[in-house]
Amino acid sequence: MTYLDAAYSILHAAGRPLRFEEITEAAVGAEADLAPGLTPEATMASRLYIDSLQEDSRFMRRQGVFGLVQWRRKGIEAQVEKINRATREQLHGLLLEMPSDRFEALIGELLIRMGFDESTVTVTRRSGDGGIDVTGLYRATGLTGVSAADGAKRWEGQRAERPRWLR
Repeated sequence: MTYLDAAYSILHAAGRPLRFEEITEAAVGAEADLAPGLTPEATMASRLYIDSLQEDSRFMRRQGVFGLVQWRRKGIEAQVEKINRATREQLHGLLLEMPSDRFEALIGELLIRMGFDESTVTVTRRSGDGGIDVTGLYRATGLTGVSAADGAKRWEGQRAERPRWLR
């Protein structure tokens, strides 16, 4: 059995996307007759990744998780998903291009929108801030307050990890 055939069988049986580690573990646990190797997880990951790039692949990949192409949504759901994905990618690109000081101010605005006391949210000065860029106080139920300090970092010339809330 090839790695790809084993992956297809496991994903089909699971009925949901899985990480390559989970697929490999299930294949080894089912005693699938995989080609011998020292690193079956690395082999599975490599085979799935390369295959998922092919036009006629049975597999699709998103954020390190593999699924079956046959699970793709169709019709209006697929169009909405495509538009949402494009919008997230465009927003991510804009955030990466935004100057650091404006990015920090945006984080301050987000804290206010999340319920932080507007009068306490402060974007610190650019030098000597000890790594803290935004501070504020969150008042839970009006009775208690939690002070928060955030380091909203953007490094010039580097592509930052996509924030979880954009995924």
